[in-house]
Amino acid sequence: IDTESPALRKRQLLEDLQPDAVLICSSADTDGDSEEDSERVWAEGCRVIDVHRLDLDRLPDADPQRQTQADELAYMIYTSGSTGVPKAAMMTHGGLANYVGWARRAYLDGEALDFALYSSLAFDLTLTSIFVPAVSGAGIRIFSDPGGRSGLEILDVFEADNVDVVKLTPAHLDLVRNHGIDCQRVRKLIVGGEDFKTPLAQAVHEAFDRRVEIFNEYGPTEATVGCMVHRYDPATDTRASVPIGQPIARTSVYLLDAYGQPVPSGVAGEMVIGSPGVAAGYWNRRDLTLERFGDDPFRPGGRIYRTGDMARWDERGDMEFLGRIDHQVKVRGYRIELGEIDAAMLDCPGVQAAVTVLKNHPGKPQAQLVGYFTSESRMEPAALREALATRLPAYMVPGHLVALTALPLTSNGKVDHGALPNPEPAMQALNENYVAPSSPAEKQLAE
Repeated sequence: IDTESPALRKRQLLEDLQPDAVLICSSADTDGDSEEDSERVWAEGCRVIDVHRLDLDRLPDADPQRQTQADELAYMIYTSGSTGVPKAAMMTHGGLANYVGWARRAYLDGEALDFALYSSLAFDLTLTSIFVPAVSGAGIRIFSDPGGRSGLEILDVFEADNVDVVKLTPAHLDLVRNHGIDCQRVRKLIVGGEDFKTPLAQAVHEAFDRRVEIFNEYGPTEATVGCMVHRYDPATDTRASVPIGQPIARTSVYLLDAYGQPVPSGVAGEMVIGSPGVAAGYWNRRDLTLERFGDDPFRPGGRIYRTGDMARWDERGDMEFLGRIDHQVKVRGYRIELGEIDAAMLDCPGVQAAVTVLKNHPGKPQAQLVGYFTSESRMEPAALREALATRLPAYMVPGHLVALTALPLTSNGKVDHGALPNPEPAMQALNENYVAPSSPAEKQLAE
């Protein structure tokens, strides 16, 4: 449970979990009334173990007998739910072992490289930075954010320049690129969590003098961290997004149509994952478990997870991520992929980051497309609108374009859609070049 979460969120999760015990860690110089001890209230009725106050000398120093089975739970991670109620994916020891064993071979290949640990323990991206080095004899360098800078601790990782491998999101990578950090030691970047746009990959590859390996790792929480990977190649990866590549060890990824049948190469389908990494389901959510999980129809005894993500196989045999099924929207009868608008904005010279959402506005009969972007030289929305008009049909050009200094991020480094500002009615005027009223009729109308 992320200790930075609001108290209400923590209570909500603990009420759902009803745990037998809660581990807390108080500071060395605190007394019984410390803020850390107040966590006891959130775990009423269960054992609270303060790991800082344990007498380590009295604990056994022999290795414990291994009693765990592959299908037993290793951990649960809460993910956001479409209804607003978080749901916990139940992950197994077998799935974790399969991912960690593969990642050790794929990312380290026998080398003992130091990893950066900076993201929340409640974020599955963090598992790579803990377990992969832990089973490899590699180092883990821990970074914290005492200043509460909301995601900017990733900058400390690169400024310290004392790690070899960093796992991060595309939004984190964009933040690093914009700060122009000169980092000599980092050799490998593992990118995951969101669609990885090719212009960002190109810019980062150049910023690191082409000496870093960049891996695009795809995987929902329900499939144990990652289930597909692609090593970025600047010579061949020239489409809007970096491919997500090929399945990892012992993993099958199917692209299925609405009838559950495989689609041909080049045709979009829903990604369905069959793997030992597939979760055992959602904690206390039998209805949702039955909806998203099931038996593997192509491999007897296997288990699948329906991701809700769209993808297609390209001519090289790599998979291209196309976006969420639920990110496909209809505007005035036109079916639109929001990711296509994002890609068009990023294709405009000067645009560094972009995201499109569908928002309802007071007084408007229909929801409106709103595009948010950051740029190198404070590009005017009107200039971006003109550029988009040459790349997109009129119905796909956002009705509002909002320039930001940075896209808001969640604590996990993903774009925080809920924190994107609502465009004010007056903001639409900023999308056009202002011309003052000149004739008497225009002045009267303006008044």
